[in-house]
Amino acid sequence: MRALVWIVCLLIGQGCRGNLKESSGASPTPSTVTASAPTSAPTLSGAASTTQEAPLVFRATLRERPRLATSADASGNAWSVGIDARWIVVMQIDEIVTGAAPFERGSTQAFRIHSPAQLLRGDEGQVGSGYTFRASVVTAGERPRFQTLVRIVDP
Repeated sequence: MRALVWIVCLLIGQGCRGNLKESSGASPTPSTVTASAPTSAPTLSGAASTTQEAPLVFRATLRERPRLATSADASGNAWSVGIDARWIVVMQIDEIVTGAAPFERGSTQAFRIHSPAQLLRGDEGQVGSGYTFRASVVTAGERPRFQTLVRIVDP
C-alpha cells in the first residue's frame, strides 16, 4: 500500500517524503494535497498568455468521407482535436447554436480527429449527412484549439 501511495504522490508531482502520515490503522494515508490550475500558459516567446476554455455547439454537414491525415493536413489547415489525431473529417458549418466559434457559418472546416467511428457514433459518415457537435475550444495564444469534439445524437 505504501508503494502505491508513493507512486500516486509522484504522479501528482509531490514527493512522498513528508506527505505520508501514519493513521491509527496499519496502512499509511496521504496527507491532503491541493493543486491549483495555472492561470496562464507559456508561449513560444516565453511570455505568459491567459488560457480560456469556451463551450461551443454547432451543426455541420459532412462534405467528404473521413480519410487518413497526410503531412499536408498537419500544416495547420485542419483543426486538431485532442491527441493522436490521425483522421480528417471535412464539414460545412451550417449553424453556430451556442458559443463563440473560431470559424464562420457557411465555411468549410477540416478537423483532425482520433477516430471517425467515435466522433460519428457508429454512423458510416455519409456525405451530405448533418450532425450536431459539442466542442470545447481553448484559446491560448494566437490560434484557438479544440480540446474535445463530440457528436450530440439528435432525438
